[in-house]
Amino acid sequence: MQKVANYRSIWSLSWPMLLSNISVPLLGLVDTAILGHLDDAHYLAAVAMGTSLLSFIYFSFNFLRMSTTGSVAQAVGKQDSGENFSIGFRGIIIAVAIGSAIIILQPFILHFSLSFMGDDKISLALAYEYASIRIYSAPAVLITFVIVGWFIGNKKTRVPLIMVLIANSLNIALDYLLIIHFEMNSEGAAYATLIAEYTAAIVGLLYFFRAYKTQRCGVSCSRIFSASEFKALLLINQPLFVRTLLLLTSYFFFTSQGANQSLDIVAANAILMSLILTISYAMDGFAHACEAYCGDALGQNNMVLFHRVIGLCFNLCLLTAVLFTVFFMVFKQPLINLFTSLDSIKELLLTYWIWLVLSPLISFMTYLMDGIFVAATATQSMRNTLAVSLFLVYFPTWWLTLSWGNHGLWFSFSAFTLCRFISLYVVFIKNNKNNRWSELTS
Repeated sequence: MQKVANYRSIWSLSWPMLLSNISVPLLGLVDTAILGHLDDAHYLAAVAMGTSLLSFIYFSFNFLRMSTTGSVAQAVGKQDSGENFSIGFRGIIIAVAIGSAIIILQPFILHFSLSFMGDDKISLALAYEYASIRIYSAPAVLITFVIVGWFIGNKKTRVPLIMVLIANSLNIALDYLLIIHFEMNSEGAAYATLIAEYTAAIVGLLYFFRAYKTQRCGVSCSRIFSASEFKALLLINQPLFVRTLLLLTSYFFFTSQGANQSLDIVAANAILMSLILTISYAMDGFAHACEAYCGDALGQNNMVLFHRVIGLCFNLCLLTAVLFTVFFMVFKQPLINLFTSLDSIKELLLTYWIWLVLSPLISFMTYLMDGIFVAATATQSMRNTLAVSLFLVYFPTWWLTLSWGNHGLWFSFSAFTLCRFISLYVVFIKNNKNNRWSELTS
């Protein structure tokens, strides 16, 4: 195991994930930019609602990525290649099973979920059409979570970059072809993303099985299907599942409250939230490096390396947050013009742009804390602190600032994000004082 002693080591692992992570929300940003220039805002609102709904569904199972990364990184630290690949196979099996269940249950899921997203019948009908197409990508998306998590845990971050770049290039080309050329609007955006998501999964599986053939570690079916290992996996995943549901509830609530205000508010918030998700995915590049190296360090029980990595990642995250803030301040008008030609939405973007400018500085430590706790597979702390942030900060703050309109919605969301960091940091300090990190990974 190479000791991490400088920024170059962290950066070599982070930059492929930073680029691939940024390209993930570009799937939505491309849809948003193209649809934002159509004459009718219903298409943009529909994709905003449909994407929000599908994000809620898919990222409810993002624990597959996080638990895979943490467990694999610890297996690497213990030099257990058999368990390393077994974790990958178990994750793929679970991903296929859950994805298939989502497809079977889709009529109930879509009708129930969209009933909470306003009463604009045109936008709701288009959102249902969009979501009913893209939901068939569920197995592919969940498999991709596992594959990406496995490669991050093994510090092979260029593979996820290749996966995402291929998928996004295809999505951009299909967006132009289906939305502009064939005038399929939001339906075309759905088909483009569906094809791109399956492409990413297939490319990832090919790389995973090639790595398995090269390693020749001879993983047996009995080890993959070990009841005790599946039980351990469930113990890690259950709090992450609840935590992810709570996190996505916050995004879903944000979109639905915007829908209750006006169609233009939904469209403006969709653009701003797409850019905020780009920030979060970029920051996750450093969080993923933190997960891989900190998990490895904990597998070795090397606490000096563990804290060294955290310090390096903090400095890189802070620098990136400042650069994002400056970028959004300097390029405000060009970005607004890029995403929409509708004057009413431009005016709203100018009004609420300050929340985008502040977002990197408010959120960067939240992403870093997530990376530390994923590495330690300390999933109960992640669930509990998120619940506190959602129910004791986000919802009460939103209720108290209802008179502020959309500014109140953004204020409460920002307060929620900040509380996520503060609450996790409190647990982090407690674990350091009590020397509990090795306990959590044993």
